[in-house]
Amino acid sequence: MANRSSGRRNPRRATWPPWAITCIPLLLNAAAIYIFGSSRKFESLPKPDWFPPLWVIYLGSIGSSLVMGLAAAMVWAGGGFGGGGAAVHLYVCEVSLSVVWPPLVVRIGAGLVGAVYSCAHFGAVLGCYWAFGRRSPKARKLVGPCLGWAGFVTVCTFKLVRDSQVSTLLELVDLFVGFLVG
Repeated sequence: MANRSSGRRNPRRATWPPWAITCIPLLLNAAAIYIFGSSRKFESLPKPDWFPPLWVIYLGSIGSSLVMGLAAAMVWAGGGFGGGGAAVHLYVCEVSLSVVWPPLVVRIGAGLVGAVYSCAHFGAVLGCYWAFGRRSPKARKLVGPCLGWAGFVTVCTFKLVRDSQVSTLLELVDLFVGFLVG
């Protein structure tokens, strides 16, 4: 009661529970995948043999969201998001970019914009790796696989862009040659 009479708030009452920090990004990512799903355009894009099926990409993205959420909960429980610093901003950026990638690349087919988003997402995960690591070494170890996954998704996105650009370029050359000949 002393806190109420002096007008101060108890700082523990205002904190988010760790399950919310872990589950909200996971549910956002799963909702984006469920709502936007796949498109015929993405399925028809040329892909190399090593390119994973879409369900593996989705499962990896959901798993990465879960592990990043666990790392953020560890940092949060240790009081690491308070007192300034970029950790919370980088984490919000990472969550936002990971939720935007599936509709942008898979549904809309905006590969070039998706490549830019993938690079930004990789940078945000790398920033989380450094910022979380200063606050909790265990959180840094959890972010490591997410960093690898973000790098893999970035490479896959660039491969999609390169292959679709080459195919579009070849179609344009074919049209141009057909116009000159015919």
